[in-house]
Amino acid sequence: MEKENKFIKYLSKALKPEDITKKGGGPVITISRDHGCSAGFIAERLVEHINNYTSSNKKPKKWSWISKEILEKSAEELRTKPEKIAHIFSGGEKSLLEDLSLSFIGRYYISDSNIIATIKKIIRGYAVEGNVVIVGRGSCVVAADIEKSLHIKLYAPLEWKIKKISDRFGLTRKEALDLIKQTEFKRSEFMKLLLKSKTETDFYDLMINCESFSEDDIINLIFNLCKEKKLIV
Repeated sequence: MEKENKFIKYLSKALKPEDITKKGGGPVITISRDHGCSAGFIAERLVEHINNYTSSNKKPKKWSWISKEILEKSAEELRTKPEKIAHIFSGGEKSLLEDLSLSFIGRYYISDSNIIATIKKIIRGYAVEGNVVIVGRGSCVVAADIEKSLHIKLYAPLEWKIKKISDRFGLTRKEALDLIKQTEFKRSEFMKLLLKSKTETDFYDLMINCESFSEDDIINLIFNLCKEKKLIV
């Protein structure tokens, strides 16, 4: 807990978004994915691969991967519970009128704009700190202007995703399809809050079809790209 509090204090300092590229930042890898693509597993294995590769360095700085920690640390900084702000990842932004009304009702009310700003700060803090793989949470957009970065999107055909979800959770085809539609709709709505008028695909360096490559192939592909871009040495 003490370590986490120190991290929050670090992020709470005057770290201006416009200064991040001037100060450097990274290396950071972001992995976005369609529902059914195993981004968490791939991130974990990729980090292991990178740490094994860099272990012979004189003073290696270990890599790590994060996803749900973004929600947890955002909630911690806002002094609330994760479930109180989780709606933002479903694109469930409240209207200005709702924000104003609720601000008068609740003493500790937190506006959606404040939630989004905090999430961005947490993501950018991790990205600037570097040596991290960030899974989802709009990280490809938030860390787009960091020079030492690589942004990956994992996708797959619908039928492939249905089979993956069905096999993993023991669902019928219809149940798996409904889950995919619901999850990807929520993700799309959240991304709209970050993208504004931009297109999501503009932020990816590489899009990988998970049906065409094994998980080991994907890990090796990302790893080799990291070496080419000198994100790992």
